[in-house]
Amino acid sequence: METSGEFNQLCNQLFECQCACWAWQGAYATQADRNMQLCTEIEQLRSLVDAQQIRIAHVTKENQRLNLLMGHLMPRDVGPTTNYCSTDADSNEGNGETAETEKSEVVQRLETIVELSDGSSNTSKSEQE
Repeated sequence: METSGEFNQLCNQLFECQCACWAWQGAYATQADRNMQLCTEIEQLRSLVDAQQIRIAHVTKENQRLNLLMGHLMPRDVGPTTNYCSTDADSNEGNGETAETEKSEVVQRLETIVELSDGSSNTSKSEQE
């Protein structure tokens, strides 16, 4: 009888070991699935980072282009009004007036551009708040 009792005890231990093994296999499979999900998420995040870097590079290039454009449009020295007349005022008297008029129109246009750009940045700031 001891043999059958020992046998039953060994069978119970074997069954418990088998159950523990199945539990570990399930946990391992679950962990492997989770690892696959994490790898997929990491790849998606890398793709998003790459896309953002491309967008940043594009915006940076556009910003540089606009800064260059504004550098050409805006006067470098905002000082007293300069007359763009020729040095020979007697012979080109009418041309001097035309140059001054053209200059003032350009200045007015630039001031309008600056005002509009300041207005649009103020609007966007107030909309963000």
